[in-house]
Amino acid sequence: MTNAYSNFGFMLLGRIIEKVSGMSYEAYVKKEILKPCGISDMTIGGNTLADRLPKEVKYYQMEYNPYGMNISRMDANGGWVATATDLARLMVRIDGMKRVADLIRPELLRTSYFGYQNWFFNGSLPGTSTTLSRVDDEYSLVMLANTRTEQNVQLILNSMYTAMKQQILIRETWPSKNLFKN
Repeated sequence: MTNAYSNFGFMLLGRIIEKVSGMSYEAYVKKEILKPCGISDMTIGGNTLADRLPKEVKYYQMEYNPYGMNISRMDANGGWVATATDLARLMVRIDGMKRVADLIRPELLRTSYFGYQNWFFNGSLPGTSTTLSRVDDEYSLVMLANTRTEQNVQLILNSMYTAMKQQILIRETWPSKNLFKN
């Protein structure tokens, strides 16, 4: 199977969701996807430093102004503001493990890139770098940074992924308690 990520495709998907559901893209995702996952704080970001959410980090970037983009219009292709914990909550709902019910039917998980033993997704905008990954079909990782300092964006993302994967693979013991509960 061949696939290619497309920002435009996700923007279009957001508009299709609005047309079919009769709801805004953000409202639909919050109600139908995030709420069942126990995620209540994810939201679409604002466009300026003054629009920053109460718990949102400040973004840093030397080459570009992180606050010079229309993030609210990029809702479906990169406009979400989330914590690493909330992204991990979402990841356990697409991991194919039986501990927590998945949002996607098992046969779809097996036929998409999620069906691979290892997968990752990187995202980056001026002022932010993110990587989500599944390692050895057992471990999920999420890393967020409030900067993107390298000219070669892939360099920081690959470095983040490599550092976390190495730590996962050398760890011998893991907490036994539910890390999502306070």
